[in-house]
Parts: sequence; structure tokens; C-alpha cells
Amino acid sequence: MTIASFRVTRLLCPCLFILFVTAEFTRAQELTPPPSQARRTITAERLAPGESITLDGSLDEAVWQRAEVASEFVQIDPDNGEPATEQAEFRIAFDGNALYLGVICHDSEAGVHLTRYQKRRDEFLQQDDKVQWTIDTFLDGRTGYFFETNPSGAMADALMGTNGQNRQWDGIWNERVQRSSTGWSIEVEIPFRTLNFNPNSDTWEINVSRTLSRKNENSIWMGWARNQGVSRSSRRKTGGCRRRPCIPTGFNGGRVLLDPPDLSLWR
Repeated sequence: MTIASFRVTRLLCPCLFILFVTAEFTRAQELTPPPSQARRTITAERLAPGESITLDGSLDEAVWQRAEVASEFVQIDPDNGEPATEQAEFRIAFDGNALYLGVICHDSEAGVHLTRYQKRRDEFLQQDDKVQWTIDTFLDGRTGYFFETNPSGAMADALMGTNGQNRQWDGIWNERVQRSSTGWSIEVEIPFRTLNFNPNSDTWEINVSRTLSRKNENSIWMGWARNQGVSRSSRRKTGGCRRRPCIPTGFNGGRVLLDPPDLSLWR
């Protein structure tokens, strides 16, 4: 099983919050996780007053330039535990109304090979190059939100629960994709109103994975055990969580502490 967690410390500067990522990996197989998976830190950048993100798939706004980069994805398949052969990276930003995700998928053959069959909403992207991400807003390891897209910008989402995914759910969110000779990039906006969460809790979980179809390669940011993955819940329990009883961890993600200036904006 895989446990990954964020511990977040508020900076004195009100425009930033820090996501401290601590990952603990225990495998049934005797594999040693890469050092980059042992502990990670990412800064989620808050948009300044009057600042905005234009969704066009190009991460060229100033906020993306300021934001810290999360990278060093690790393969689930085919070479379990090895670095991804074509790396991905992402950044996180936010304002009082929405969470923003910017992803860049580097690809040495992007000018020749980008697999993107599906273009319609909520189609399964089984054969496509794709990026998937999950958010567990209640930190219960049982419920959450699943999103995915491909180089054509096809959008798919689902509610995650103990009985699997409910793809009848169509959340309100938006994204744009840009393709180039060096890869493809995504900008995502998820309004906080799209997500159910406890307004008295400031801790969520998130994870990101990338599939490169032509190589049958699936890589992930946190947790590369084959019995896990971006949308599979770890049922292992862990203690020491803010002096509360041990609880199941959720969907292999890192724990994210959001500290917006006014929670009433989210309701």
C-alpha cells in the first residue's frame, strides 16, 4: 500500500501557502522508491488582486511563472518504479473562487505521435494519451472527484466512491489544451462551488498521473505501486493525524491544506 501526505505551513506572506509533501511507501514487492518520492515540497501560488488566468492551454501567465513546479513522475507500467521516460510537470494556483491546475506533458515525438482518438465529453480515454487527476475533499479515502483529458481537450469526469466511479456526474469545470512539437499542455479551472466539502476542514488530497499510449506507459506523481494508481483508494490506516483516530488514506494523493481569505466565497 502507499501512503502520501501533504503537511502545509502558512507563510507570513498572505499570497502563498506551502504544501509539504511527505510520502511513505510500503510495497509487498521489495522495491525501493526513487529518492524523489520520499519527500516533496510544492508551493501553490495565489493569484494577486486583479490577476487572472486566460484558459488557452499555454502556461504563460505571471502566476504560472511564479508557481513552483512538481515533476519527477514515476512509472507504474511498464518499468515499475523507474522514472517516466517522458516527464510531466504541474503547477497549482488558486484564488477566492477556483482551483487552477497547469500541466505540461513533455514528449520527444509530439510532432509525430500524439494519440487522441476521443473528442466528445465523458468518453472513455482508454487508448489515448491522457492526464488524470483526483481530488478527495473529505479525506475519507472513500469519496472524491476524478478528472481526465487528452491532447484534443476531451473532458471526462466522475464521482469516486466505494462502488467505483459514477460517470453520470458532470461537474462544472473548464480546461484548454495546447499542442506543440515538444509536447502538450493543459490549463484547468475548477470552481470551488463544483465540489462538495466540509467548510470547517482545510485539508484535501490530490494526485496526478500521465499515460503515454504509444509506449504503454503510465506514470504518476505520488505512489507507483501497481495495486494503487491515481483513482484507487488505499485502505491502509495511518495514525498521528492531528491527534485524531487513525483513518483510511484517500486515493494515494498528497494532503493539501487550502487557506483562502474568505471561506464564504466557496459556499
